[in-house]
Amino acid sequence: MWEKNINKSKYQEVRPIVGGIVQIISTVGFPIAACLGLGYFVFKFASKIREDSINRENKLLEYFNNQNQVLVNINANMDRMSTTLENMNERLIVVEQKVELK
Repeated sequence: MWEKNINKSKYQEVRPIVGGIVQIISTVGFPIAACLGLGYFVFKFASKIREDSINRENKLLEYFNNQNQVLVNINANMDRMSTTLENMNERLIVVEQKVELK
């Protein structure tokens, strides 16, 4: 019983579409209707490819921004380490001078 209702419902949804296609074919002819259908397919296919490309580019930009942030953090750490090493070197020079004086 449920299957009959589902099939009937699907048929009622498809019927206007088929009627529209038949009307287009009878109005302009099959070759032109086929070209229109192919054009619609190409348009939808190109739109999908463009959307996928935009998503992929956005993911790549996000990845590169994250990598850039990591590099900025590494650079900051390197600067701090450099400052620390310079301070240690200055203290060692002072200690060496004190040892040489004794």
